[in-house]
Amino acid sequence: MINQKNFTVSDIGSLDITFYLSDSLGQFNPRVFPPHSHDVFEIYFLISGNVSFMVENNVYKLNNGDVIISRPNEVHNCILNEKSVHKHACLWINTSTDFLFSKLTNKNVTHLSTTNEEREKLIKLFNDLNQEKDDFSIFATTINILKLLYSANQGDSSSCCVPNVLKQILLYINEKFKTIQNVKEVLDKFYISKTSLIRLFKKHLHTTPKLYLETKKLAYSRILLKHGESVLDACFLSGFSDYSNYIRLFRKRFNITPGKYRTKDVTF
Repeated sequence: MINQKNFTVSDIGSLDITFYLSDSLGQFNPRVFPPHSHDVFEIYFLISGNVSFMVENNVYKLNNGDVIISRPNEVHNCILNEKSVHKHACLWINTSTDFLFSKLTNKNVTHLSTTNEEREKLIKLFNDLNQEKDDFSIFATTINILKLLYSANQGDSSSCCVPNVLKQILLYINEKFKTIQNVKEVLDKFYISKTSLIRLFKKHLHTTPKLYLETKKLAYSRILLKHGESVLDACFLSGFSDYSNYIRLFRKRFNITPGKYRTKDVTF
C-alpha cells in the first residue's frame, strides 16, 4: 500500500513524503520493470530478493539490505533476476530545501550497503513509518531513516557487467539526448549495427535504445514544464520533433497531458 503525506515543516520548507512497504510473501517471477523517472528523490530499500537496479548508465547487483537512491528525473528501473520473494520498501521525497538531505543531492552516492544491524533498524523504521498517523511522527521517522543512511557505507560503484562500449553509448545519450533525433544517430556515431545495439540494451539494461532515449527526453520535458516553459517549447527543447507524438507519449507514460502536468501540483 502506498501512503502519502504532504506538509510544511516550519523553518525548513515544504516536504512531501510518499512511502511504500511490500507485505507480500508470495514469489514473483523474473520481471523487468519499465525504465521510468520521477521528479522527486526515490529511496529503494531491498529487504529480500534477487534484484538488480539500473540508474542512468549503471546497473547495480544488490544484496539484501542494499539501498538505491535515484534523483529527480534520473532514469531507473528494478530488475527481478529470478523467481523469488521480492520484499522491499520505497520512500519518495519532494523537498524545497537541501537541509538534512545533502546525501540525496550528492550524485556520487547512488548505491549504499548496510550491515545486518543497520538492515534490521531500517526494516523497523519503515514498519514504523507505515504505521505512523501524525505529521510529526512521519517527519521524525523519515529523518531517522536518512540519518541511518548517512552512516551507511557506499556500495559497489561499478556497473554490473556493463561493457565499456555500452557505457560510452549511455554517456553520449545522457549528454546529447536533447539533440539526438533518433537511434540511427547513435548507430552512426559508434559504428554499430541496430541489431547489436538492441542486443546490448536488452542484455544489460533490459530495455531498448528507443525507449531509453524517449525516457530521457520525457524526463527533461517535465523539468521544463515545471519551470514554466510552454508545452510547445518543452516538446522541442527536450528533443522531440513531432508535437503530437510528444503529447501522446507523455500522456501514455505519465497518465496526464503535458498541459495539465504544467499547471497541477503533480510529482509522479
